[in-house]
Amino acid sequence: YILVVPLIVINELDGLAKGQESDCRAGGHSRLVQEKARTAVEFLEQRFESRDPFLRALTSRGNELESIAFRSEDTTGQKGNNDDLILSCCLHYCKDKAKDFMPATKVEPIRLRREVVLLTDDRNLRVKALTHHVPVRDIAAFLKWAKVG
Repeated sequence: YILVVPLIVINELDGLAKGQESDCRAGGHSRLVQEKARTAVEFLEQRFESRDPFLRALTSRGNELESIAFRSEDTTGQKGNNDDLILSCCLHYCKDKAKDFMPATKVEPIRLRREVVLLTDDRNLRVKALTHHVPVRDIAAFLKWAKVG
């Protein structure tokens, strides 16, 4: 598998890793989120520095990056929120048009083959992906299916 991480996700992780000073003093959940985000950012930086051939970063405009050393992205003029930008990265890999595969009747299932699976535990993003016919799995389900971890 090739893991493609939208740049917007890396930027969100950066923000969570920095956190707010008031959040750190409060402890609890905020501190846990901050620590996990830091771990994720460190992992990604390590893997990109070692030029992992199975890891890519993708801008919201569909450009692949081999490095995340310079990872700020100008998203002005783009429509939607961060979830929409993440979804647009997935749609970049969907070359066909889902409407071409729609069944003749509404009772028949839609059968699409995609080169991409969106991995997220965000319920709203999963629903949005399904409405755009992008296969989506929560991370635990994908790891079980892929027999990894």
